[in-house]
Amino acid sequence: MHFESYKSESLDRMLTVDEVAHLLHVHPSTVRRWEKQGQLKSYRLGSKGVIRFKREDISNFINFATNCRAEVGVGYGKQWLKGAKGGE
Repeated sequence: MHFESYKSESLDRMLTVDEVAHLLHVHPSTVRRWEKQGQLKSYRLGSKGVIRFKREDISNFINFATNCRAEVGVGYGKQWLKGAKGGE
C-alpha cells in the first residue's frame, strides 16, 4: 500500500457511534437517538447495516450547535436540537 493511499483512507475513514459520542460528550445511546431522529446524518454499511458518520457531517453538526448556543444562550440540550430539525 502506498503512503498516499493510506493517508487518504485514514482521512476519509468514517466514525463509529462511540467515536461520535466521545466527540460530542454524550452517551452512545444519545447519538443513536439523534441519528434515528435525523439530527445526525448517518450511513448504514454492510449487510448488518452498521451505523457510520462522516467527519464533515459531525463537524457541521458541532458548528451548528455552537452557533445556536451562542444565539440562544443555552447549553447542550433540547433548545438547540430543535433548531437542528428546523424548529419543530
